[in-house]
Amino acid sequence: MKKFTALVLACIMVSFIFTACSENKGSADQTQKTETAAAPEDEIDPRLLISDDLPVDDFGGYDFRILSHLPARYYIEEETGDIINDIVFARNRKIEERFNVNILCDAVPGIVEITTKARTAILANEDVHDLLVPHTITSIPTFITEKLLIDWNEVPRINFDKPWWNEAIIESTRIFGKQFLTASSLNNGMASAFAMLFNKNYIADYNFEDLYKVVTENRWTIDYMDNIIKQVPRDLNGDGIFNEDDQFGLVLNNDNTTLNFMYGFNHESVILGSDGYPIININNELVHNMIQKVYSLIYDDNKSFIGYYDVYNEKGTPMFRDGRAFIICGGTTSLIGFRDVEFEFGIIPYPKWNEQQDGYYTHMDASNGALCVPKTATNLTLIGTIVEALSAESYKMIIPVFYDQALGIKYARDEVTRSMLDIIYAGVMYDFGYIFDDWKGATWTFPFMIVAKTTDLASYYASKEKAILANYEKIFDAILSE
Repeated sequence: MKKFTALVLACIMVSFIFTACSENKGSADQTQKTETAAAPEDEIDPRLLISDDLPVDDFGGYDFRILSHLPARYYIEEETGDIINDIVFARNRKIEERFNVNILCDAVPGIVEITTKARTAILANEDVHDLLVPHTITSIPTFITEKLLIDWNEVPRINFDKPWWNEAIIESTRIFGKQFLTASSLNNGMASAFAMLFNKNYIADYNFEDLYKVVTENRWTIDYMDNIIKQVPRDLNGDGIFNEDDQFGLVLNNDNTTLNFMYGFNHESVILGSDGYPIININNELVHNMIQKVYSLIYDDNKSFIGYYDVYNEKGTPMFRDGRAFIICGGTTSLIGFRDVEFEFGIIPYPKWNEQQDGYYTHMDASNGALCVPKTATNLTLIGTIVEALSAESYKMIIPVFYDQALGIKYARDEVTRSMLDIIYAGVMYDFGYIFDDWKGATWTFPFMIVAKTTDLASYYASKEKAILANYEKIFDAILSE
């Protein structure tokens, strides 16, 4: 069972965190002493007591260069008073003062540009970036097949046993002992996990059970969900046609929020066998049954509205905001986007396949990226030191503020929401296929078949198998020839 354990939080002192955020002057050691003295040891966030075990080093004002399409996670020019902005600023200043470096971000406008810019520099043998944070699906297969990355095992001072490293992605993507990508609190500290938001007015209007209770009692399954949302649809304008002007039980897109049902069912599309080679885990009876259930959930009885993929769910978001949708599929950061709506809403995980499933599961979108070291990097000791330190401080500083303030207190509507966030983040899983599928059709079986309006899994897989197997053969040939 793969758990995103780095995000299961201990109880923290909010006032203490704000004090830590404001400490931007003086040495890092003095800052730590001031923080420790602020409260008795038993009241201090246990995260702060975990040492990164890094030696004292002076890197002479080195410019540490990160390539990303999400620059605000890695570089902040100045404090603005926004809690997330300022904690990133404080984290960077702490590392810069401690190791005498300058943390910079080479920001690109989108995920494709990351692949192009990194690839061009590496193939030209130019050492222009120390750390890459690419979109996993768009970039990683290309980076590996073209041998553009350094194995993290070759980078000194990286300690994967520390809690800021994500054990799930490390276990899922280690190929014959080589680790070309990884994740830590540095890139996942402000990441959104897929989840569902629901309008609480519907609970009273339709005499539904408290969904929080249903979740905690492990009864939140695909069948339970189907049963309640089918009671909600209304043809509001009476034209006999159900579209975005009407009322639905569920709204979702035809891409990642549909895909996440598979992860909600704790199923991985591709797994690594005991011999280290990939096993396609799609063409079987269980997946066939899962697809039939999701197909019925979306298309039968006008229960659901499925729109085309876009970042903000262009049609579904206004429907939920206007109160014309009971449940919307999105992510944990959707809490922020809906903070100004007039009705009360809650957040819950995706449903289980059945009550026998051992927990609730989800995943994170590929846009959160993975941490990679370009082949042209020269100072691996420096890179390992700064990445380890940034990951550790993100674990200690960023996650508590983001989780408890941005999600748990500032935007959440009630205390029980925090417990739902615990459940959601604890169930984040990583799928080898999601990262390496390269859109060839194994991982994306759920949304591809739903869009095609078919449940004939055998025929679908037969049409995709050649491309799927060729893709993995290419990736593994590249790794074995290293």
